Amino acid sequence: MNITLRNSENSHSIIGLAASGLLHIVLISAALLAILLSSEKPKVNPRFVELMPAVVQPAGEKNISTKTKEKKETQPQPGERSYYYNFARAKADTSSLVQVYSEPTLRVRLKYPNGWTYIDQDIKNKLDGVTFWAANSNISPPPYVHLEVKDKDIFNPKRFKYKDRINDYTVYYNDPEELEEQVSQVFYFRTETDEDFSMKLIIKGRENFKIFQPQFFGMLKTFRFGNFIF
Repeated sequence: MNITLRNSENSHSIIGLAASGLLHIVLISAALLAILLSSEKPKVNPRFVELMPAVVQPAGEKNISTKTKEKKETQPQPGERSYYYNFARAKADTSSLVQVYSEPTLRVRLKYPNGWTYIDQDIKNKLDGVTFWAANSNISPPPYVHLEVKDKDIFNPKRFKYKDRINDYTVYYNDPEELEEQVSQVFYFRTETDEDFSMKLIIKGRENFKIFQPQFFGMLKTFRFGNFIF
């Protein structure tokens, strides 16, 4: 009788332990499931998802676009080249050219502005050049014009962009050049004699240069040498 009672008690004890273990397993599983379900995950609304096809640019299109951009960047600014007066179209101003320079060895003559002075340079008692400058000028350094006798053998017309006629000379020249605020322009006189000449204007500042350009053109047109008279 005692043996039967003990077996019954042992059976109930084992069943209780198994039930308790199973209950713990269920509770732990439920807790883990709840944690997993409650964790925040990105939510995607399928109605607002749109797959955009990749745009493939034609092979040559990128190069064309790049070249177009580079071309725009390298183009000169509008009006930049036409800022100064063009000798072929501008009117020469001789109204202020009231003084006359005259030299005997090459019989060079030209008119220059009132208030200017000059110094000439000779080589072997023959004119090599003469420099005119504004004696009383608010511009520092003062503007000046240099006339130079040139060696005909070193003349190269390819160095010049334009050519024109003044009196009986063919004149070659380029656009004005700017360097460190100094603006200059050179005119080369090609003649039929043993000497060629060049005349160069240099002034500090673009505005100053443009203001004096018509007078410089007047000096060019009054230039003579040999047996010419004004």
